Amino acid sequence: MPSAAEIWEQLDHHLVQEKWFAANEELREEIAPEMNQIYSKNRGNLNPAVIPSQILEMKLRKIDEWAKRKYSIYCEVWLLQGNEISPVFVRTVYAMDIRRLIDQRGALRLMRLRVSLADSQFPSYVK
Repeated sequence: MPSAAEIWEQLDHHLVQEKWFAANEELREEIAPEMNQIYSKNRGNLNPAVIPSQILEMKLRKIDEWAKRKYSIYCEVWLLQGNEISPVFVRTVYAMDIRRLIDQRGALRLMRLRVSLADSQFPSYVK
């Protein structure tokens, strides 16, 4: 059974990136309509915390979708290369990329939400 380093080295990262680029664009295009839906659904809502909390919830759900999609791309490429999915493969992909994706996107989403709240007219207890 190959080691984590061998798996990572054998992976066709160029093909993963090509597939990820297309998937990433699809996932990004889903965000604007969902944001619009949140705003229109809450039009007239007097609770200033509803929209930011729903946006955060949606973006955290999107992070999960991104991670799931990227993992499936890694699996697809690995299988196309004639390999089998193993526990070592799963741990390697998670450690080398998926965890970083989750951490980066999650931190970025939270930072943007904080900036958005700071620039808004929301009361200080919401910020």
